[in-house]
Amino acid sequence: MTVIALCETLGKAVHLWAEMSSVNGVACRFLVCDNRSKPLQAVVQHLKDILRLPLRGKIFCLAGLLRGTVSLKFAHLHDPRTIDLLRKYDADIALHGMNVIYRRSILDCFKMGVLNAHIGLLPRYRGRSVMEWSILEGAATGISVFFLDEGIDTGQHIVTRAQIDVSRYASTVAAKDFLLSLDARSYRDAILALTSSDYVPGSQTLEEGKRYYPMSRLLTGVVDRHLYSLSDGDTMRD
Repeated sequence: MTVIALCETLGKAVHLWAEMSSVNGVACRFLVCDNRSKPLQAVVQHLKDILRLPLRGKIFCLAGLLRGTVSLKFAHLHDPRTIDLLRKYDADIALHGMNVIYRRSILDCFKMGVLNAHIGLLPRYRGRSVMEWSILEGAATGISVFFLDEGIDTGQHIVTRAQIDVSRYASTVAAKDFLLSLDARSYRDAILALTSSDYVPGSQTLEEGKRYYPMSRLLTGVVDRHLYSLSDGDTMRD
């Protein structure tokens, strides 16, 4: 299986590589596609990113650039030149690591599609602030990895769904940062599931779920107070 991680920064590429490198039988490439309008700004930012990385990350980036497993593209993801490059890779799967909405032209570049690690349990929780809405409604929090379509978290093929407790975090910001930090591990687990001989795919329909919108400050404050009470006022509870 060939996998391409679509990243906005070299730091994101290193983050995903740390987990994906442990998956046997999977060839993983990393495309860092900078959406800045000026290439010079992108070059400066990439150099800053490399300097901030730990030694292991620096070695990965430099070795990857030399071997061709890490590619820098100074153009928007939806630029025709980027799309041509992705088609040439002829990859099975892409991993979402960019702050963009994927158009059909990108989704069609991959045999199986683009995986997204969504910090809500599908199909019930789609859209924005889904972790906060889950807590407010007394439901479980977690991460769903699914293949994207052009809708809002409506891709039919759900690969993994994992309930993850965030009650040890004293704020929505800390809890959400924790869930977001698990994207690489979630992708690894999804790839392992897809390559397993006993894998049974999950699914969802449009009718099953509900789309949520950004939570107001007032309700976010309610969730914050609830998390604070559960955590005894500490950022994390042992």
